[in-house]
Amino acid sequence: MPLLMPFYFDYDLLLLSAAAVLVAREQSERAVTTTWIVLAGWLVVNSSVARWTHVNGTVILLTALAAMLIRRAVRAQVANESASESAMLRQAA
Repeated sequence: MPLLMPFYFDYDLLLLSAAAVLVAREQSERAVTTTWIVLAGWLVVNSSVARWTHVNGTVILLTALAAMLIRRAVRAQVANESASESAMLRQAA
């Protein structure tokens, strides 16, 4: 596929930028916003560094970012569940 679409990875990262805009709008966690900024900066030098080290740092940054976003989503879900349980207990009493 990369032979047919040489800019496939650029397009994929462009799709991720939509999520970055939503996260930046909230600014609830500075670590997530900082990771997005570091990822954008890293993409400028990634090809040069990867050529010499054979390590794609973008993968590491995207993994860290995904872990932070998943943790935030789980935390929000737990908070919503506990709020709904509290409301049910108040209604029962």
